[in-house]
Amino acid sequence: MVSATAQLPRKVTRPSRAPRPASLGPQPPSEVRAIEWVVSLLFWAQLLVAAVLYASVALAPKVTTLLDLSADSQSLNSQLVALERQVTDMKKVTEALEHDPRVLEELARLNLDVTRPGEESIPVGPDLMLQNEMTRARSYQPEVVQPWYATLIEAFAKNQRLRHTLLFVSAALVLVSFTFFHASQVPQFSSGLKNVRDGATRLSTRYRRIDSRH
Repeated sequence: MVSATAQLPRKVTRPSRAPRPASLGPQPPSEVRAIEWVVSLLFWAQLLVAAVLYASVALAPKVTTLLDLSADSQSLNSQLVALERQVTDMKKVTEALEHDPRVLEELARLNLDVTRPGEESIPVGPDLMLQNEMTRARSYQPEVVQPWYATLIEAFAKNQRLRHTLLFVSAALVLVSFTFFHASQVPQFSSGLKNVRDGATRLSTRYRRIDSRH
C-alpha cells in the first residue's frame, strides 16, 4: 500500500518594500508665514548693518572733531585750575613780602649769597633754589584721557581705504537685500525649501531600501 504524502503549499516570503514617499504637496500656511518672517528679518537686518556702516563713514569726521574739541576743553580746564592755584600761591607770597620782614631778609641773603656767621653755604642746582620756585611760571601740561573708541573713530575718519571698503560693503548689502531678500522672493524661498525637503526624503528612502535588502 503506497502512502502518498500531501504536498503542502509553501509560503514564500518576500522582502517588504519601503513605502514610497508621498508627495509633500503645498506647504502649510504656518510654514509660509515662518518663511516670510525669516526673509523679512534678513532683509531688515542687512539694511540695518548697511546703514550702520554708512553712518560710521559719514559721521566719523564730525565725531573726531567733537572728540578733539572735548580734549582741548579738558586741557584748558585743567590749565585754568592750575593757574588759579598758582595765583593763590603768589598772593600768599606777596602778603608775606609785604608783612613779614624775615621773608625779605631771607630773599636778600639768597640773592646776594650772604651767609651768617657760623653758616656754611652749599651750592645747589637752579631747580632747587627757593627764589626760582617762587618767581618762575610753572608749565602744566595735563594728561587728557581719550575714550576707548577714539582710535576706531579716527580710523573711520582718516583711513581712506577703510572708508571705501565700508561704503562698498554697505552698497552691496543694500543690493543683496532688495534682490534676494525682498518680500517678493518668498515663493522662491518656499519652493527651494520644498525641493530640499523632497531631496532629503528621497535620499532617506533610498538608504532605507538598501538597508532592507541587506
